[in-house]
Amino acid sequence: MSMLKRIAAAMTEVVTPVYVLRAPLIATGIASALLAGPDQTLEIYRSYALDRLALWPQIVMAAASLTLAGVLIWFVSRNLTLMWQQVGLTERSLSGVLLRWMPRLLGAAPLFAAAYGLSRAARGLRPIEIPPWVEAQMPTTVETIRAAAAEYQNASELLWQGVAIFAGIGILIVLLTFLRSWRKHWKFEQPNPYLFSIYVRGLFYLLTIGLVVLFSSYFLGAPGTYRTLATELGTFTIVNLFLICVVFFLSALTNIYDSTRFPAISLLVLLGLGASAFDLNDNHRIRTLKEAFIPLPSATKAFRDWYESRPDRAYFASRGEPYPVYIVAAEGGGLYAAQHAALTLARLQDRCPGFAQHVFAISGVSGGSLGAAIFSSLARARAEPVAEPACAFGEQPPGWYELRTNQFLGRDFLSPLAAATLFPDFMQRFVPWPFQAFSRANALENAFEEAWDTTVMESGGNPFAESYYQHWQSKGIAPALVLNATHVETGSRVLIAPFRFYKESTVRLPVLNSIIRADLRLSTAVGISARYPWLLPAATWRRGREEYRFVDGGYFESSGIDTSLDLVNILEDELKSLSEAGLPGYNVKINLVILSPDDILEDPSMTPYADVLRAERTSPSGFDEAMSPLTTLLNAQWQRGVVSVARAYDKFCADCIRDRDDRRTYGGIDGDARVFRLNFTDFHLTLGWHLSAITQALISAHSGYPDRCLAAKPELRKRWPWTARVLNENNCSSCQMMYTLSARAKELQSIAPSTRSLGASADSSLPSWVMLCRAEAATPAVPMYRLPGDPQNRR
Repeated sequence: MSMLKRIAAAMTEVVTPVYVLRAPLIATGIASALLAGPDQTLEIYRSYALDRLALWPQIVMAAASLTLAGVLIWFVSRNLTLMWQQVGLTERSLSGVLLRWMPRLLGAAPLFAAAYGLSRAARGLRPIEIPPWVEAQMPTTVETIRAAAAEYQNASELLWQGVAIFAGIGILIVLLTFLRSWRKHWKFEQPNPYLFSIYVRGLFYLLTIGLVVLFSSYFLGAPGTYRTLATELGTFTIVNLFLICVVFFLSALTNIYDSTRFPAISLLVLLGLGASAFDLNDNHRIRTLKEAFIPLPSATKAFRDWYESRPDRAYFASRGEPYPVYIVAAEGGGLYAAQHAALTLARLQDRCPGFAQHVFAISGVSGGSLGAAIFSSLARARAEPVAEPACAFGEQPPGWYELRTNQFLGRDFLSPLAAATLFPDFMQRFVPWPFQAFSRANALENAFEEAWDTTVMESGGNPFAESYYQHWQSKGIAPALVLNATHVETGSRVLIAPFRFYKESTVRLPVLNSIIRADLRLSTAVGISARYPWLLPAATWRRGREEYRFVDGGYFESSGIDTSLDLVNILEDELKSLSEAGLPGYNVKINLVILSPDDILEDPSMTPYADVLRAERTSPSGFDEAMSPLTTLLNAQWQRGVVSVARAYDKFCADCIRDRDDRRTYGGIDGDARVFRLNFTDFHLTLGWHLSAITQALISAHSGYPDRCLAAKPELRKRWPWTARVLNENNCSSCQMMYTLSARAKELQSIAPSTRSLGASADSSLPSWVMLCRAEAATPAVPMYRLPGDPQNRR
């Protein structure tokens, strides 16, 4: 036999088993990628380990369903080999070996993939190290971090136990199926008449069809309660059920082809491609309440009406002080960004009841849009006008706004989204007629609405289910929501705003209202801003022969600062016009509040993990030809945010930053820009829609505790670890805002602790408000401590 014939024969020996088992191979590959790869998967593993007592039913169902899926994959694979290669099963050739062993390995593969994913999740829980001298300076903050560190350690150990369990189950499947037929070739010649009978196969097929019908009909018939079904099962159980369905359906379709040569799979794929190519199955149309033109005021008129109706404007005028106005930029980033934005603002509102009435607008992107909507809705439901602002200094327990925010966001928003994606919306890809109710975007929007219903039951209404354009009133207390989206066809920024930007800025800023002449739910407006790739689809709107598609605002710029600066420019242009016309202007001082990642202002230092992150970003990767353009496009949005922050500081604090290595005197509290940063360097935060309780606690530690603002010497601050530096700057940003909004600030100044007792030099130029946040906290003077390698005691 020639060499070419030998190679062809060897290839046939391999190709034949692969061809017979192509259906379970495809299903197993998809499942393994889902169970081992995505960051959101790893966060769910961590969530199960960290919240094990509350989530134990989901953990049990996930483990049981994955084991069942593995066994059924083996069952289906063995059926396929018995049906189409029964003779080859007993051969001692390479083909025979593969036909006997591939079903066992395919059945165990999802369990091995889960074990690998658990190991990645365990390795991603970085240990938290805080030097003792920092603990002496920041005891309350460190207490929160230390509790998280202990939970991280416990979770890491549990995750490694999970690795052993799932790997052990996978090995057990391989071992049992091997022993079942070891030295028993007659089992291949005469398969078990009960186990592999048509009745058992039919039962499994009916079970699969029943699962698809159950999920799809439940979603269609009761979308508001669909989340309950999904969250009771959990994301992993849903993925495992989907795996079971895919295995059976693909196997059935390949059997049809192998039996009749009818190309069922090819036709189904062509049907799906054709339906998508001609937009016949696009069921992601933007939900509307009523289709009618909604006139919007200009941004300047909206601000004028808002300013003139402020209940405490006379108070600031009587003191000869400009009226503090806050414009907030809330970055994108899924649920962690929503938690950071909502909790930071909620904590300020709990301490300063007049805070919300000073926030004119919040520019939100993606998850930041959800956080902004939560805070604005809570303020709309509860905030009262405050004629003489006052703030509660010192340590304070969590208030109403903070508790409601944690309750709203301490939920699983991923399970209903996963269930809709893998069942009704997946089926829609092959149906050339759109069923709007099957859109997976609706599942997330409905989850937002349901979260409000079960969190803020005393409000008497659900703003997320009600009109977006009626949500903000210029004479009300709640801030305006300016939500950022991106127009797919042009790549331009599109704003979902309650006022117009047209002809009021040098930058083109179209608003959605000029394109979609219809009212929207607030949940839909937030959902449009959060359409991040591939998990959520583009939002579609058709008007006659025109079609518009909108995706996540982070495609254009992820921080939301560009829109905030454009709004500031509009207001400043108005003030300039009034001054030139000799008309009275507004006595206001505009402050920018930035909610951002930790490295958006400077490169992390004094932390071992900066080098780890740098190594990850510079490590070689595969498929560079195909992936480099896409990776660049997706990562550039974060760098555009860095540029936007630099521009913002040029405007609001020109002397604060000269370059990335030149630190400001006080991070986040100089000039008229307040910054609250999440430390992504020392803590791993995942982009997604499900957070563990400990991740929420870490975000809470970064959301500003004004009573923990510490005024340390500049030379000391440079030696602080990155964790302490970022946390302290957030705390001091919150403290400065409290001072600005407090009617008692000047009176409290006289009883504030000395700067020396808080670690600053007596002749320091630090603003006196830094001391006030701790004035009523009954906090003892910072204890003496010794810096490492420094024999001289310092305070």
